Amino acid sequence: MIHSTEQPANETCLSLYQECDCRVFPPGYGGNFIPLYHYLYHECIVIQGGMGGGPEPYHLPIRNAYNGVLGEIPGAVMIGDGTLLNKDTFNWALWEPKVGNDDHALEMMRTVTALRRGPGRAFLVYGRMQPPAQLAGISTITWQQGERTWHVPAIFHAAWQSPDGHLGLVLANWTEAPQQVELTDARWADLVTVYSSGATLTSTEYPVNPRTVTVPAHGCILVTRS
Repeated sequence: MIHSTEQPANETCLSLYQECDCRVFPPGYGGNFIPLYHYLYHECIVIQGGMGGGPEPYHLPIRNAYNGVLGEIPGAVMIGDGTLLNKDTFNWALWEPKVGNDDHALEMMRTVTALRRGPGRAFLVYGRMQPPAQLAGISTITWQQGERTWHVPAIFHAAWQSPDGHLGLVLANWTEAPQQVELTDARWADLVTVYSSGATLTSTEYPVNPRTVTVPAHGCILVTRS
């Protein structure tokens, strides 16, 4: 049994809890969400993201892609028939009408979890967040939902340091197509290994920064200095 709290645990009570909930708002969603809590306290407590913001009809892929790069356990709300609540809500919502695609939502959670349990464990579970990486070429996905027009980056990313001092860059792609991005950050300028979590989990070592990397559809990658 563990002790968990809804919303981030404050600093005074941090030692009393093993897990907390932090509801994220992805880039392009609105407002100006800054992952300050993750930056300060990620290595001190397990953070889960079963709820949070994200536009329809891609609410769950978007939210869990962002959960993934911020080092949160991905998650979703299950409704009475066993399907997922893919609504844009900070808490609960009506079960009908259904929106989104459960297969895409589950695939996003699967790939995030595979990276988190595998090569990303030292970063996404035990790591300390670092200043954001310098990247170029991230596409923006635009669509109309009712009277609202959404403009959301296809790739979310965050930089991490493992307990043994290694640097890792995590990127997640919530879209239905592979996405390419250019690495321009000097911190990853030399020998790197790229772990790709898509249909399968693979690793490729590059003698120098590959400059352009591909993130699988509903997948994520970890770029770490070797």
